[in-house]
Order: sequence, then structure tokens, then C-alpha cells
Amino acid sequence: AETVPAQALQNSKRYYWRVRVWDDAGNEGPWSASIPVDQFHINGPPSTGDMRVQGLADPVLLNTTTPTFSWTFLDPDVAEGDGQTAWHIQVASGPDFSGALLWDSGKQATEGNLTSVSYGHGADTHTVPAQPLVRGVTYHWRLRVWDLADASGPWSGENVTGSTFRAVVLPLGVNRLTNGLVDPQRLTT
Repeated sequence: AETVPAQALQNSKRYYWRVRVWDDAGNEGPWSASIPVDQFHINGPPSTGDMRVQGLADPVLLNTTTPTFSWTFLDPDVAEGDGQTAWHIQVASGPDFSGALLWDSGKQATEGNLTSVSYGHGADTHTVPAQPLVRGVTYHWRLRVWDLADASGPWSGENVTGSTFRAVVLPLGVNRLTNGLVDPQRLTT
């Protein structure tokens, strides 16, 4: 009998298999051609895209210290009915997330088709409860999601559009479009 060495299976590719058996006397049975060929699917890990803070793709200044984070769930298996079942957000003041985290949501079950979360959402179940955000500091956030097979995707990458934001609470009456200038003609872009 010829044996073919196993090769690594690729995610999101369909494979087919068949089987045959030998009895105790060593008699070889036929391949399972009399039954339909069964197929299986290797689940591809999910990822995220279109990360936003307060609905902005690349926010510079936010007029809140409790921003809303949103994203798009991406999964190579979505055509097979795969969907998001959980999310995990971390917020830090450094881009490498090696220092103290300001918020670590831990793995949170997705409520419906949730792809938008306010800072500190579900505070009673967090690994690191949300710490107050300070005005004028640039923050970084990252996200990972899980699919129906409980496969987690990678953390969203560094320097991804929408992965940084600066929490600035502007005084009441300040126009964000003019950067707070009384004379907007002096505005530089």
C-alpha cells in the first residue's frame, strides 16, 4: 500500500476524504465509494477592519473621555454563516501595550451583532476596569474578535487607521472646526 505524507491543511479551503478498513486477518476492504464523499471545512480565523473611535476613522481630537469604539467583523468563513461571538478591547497610552493598560475588557460575549462598544462597557466583568482618560494624552486601542467556532483572530495591528485617539474635552462653546479660535481666519491646517 502507498502512503502519502500529510501536508498542512489551509484555512478556508474545502477538503474531501474517504476511508477503507482492514479486518483482523489483514483483508483489505474497498474504499468508501458506496457512500457520498464527506467534506469538511477548516475554520479561518476572524479579523477586524474599519476601526473607528466616535465614528471617526483617524481621530485627532475627541470631545469625550468615554469614546465609543467600532469595527467591522471580517471572516473568511462568513459565506458559510460564520459570525462574531465575542470581542476583546485593550486601551493603553503606549503603542506597544507593554505598560499598564487603562482598560482591558477581557473576552466579552457579543450581544447580537454588536460591533460598537463604549469605553468601560460591561465594567463588572473586565480584567482591568476602565481608568479615567486624561485630557491631552494620545491613547492606543486594539481589538480581537472570536467566531462561531470560538477561534480568535489576531490583535488588530499597530498603526492601523483608527487605532489611536487623543482625549480632549473642549470647553463648552468651543467650535471644534476652528480649533477653538475666536478668529477662524488664523486657522492653519
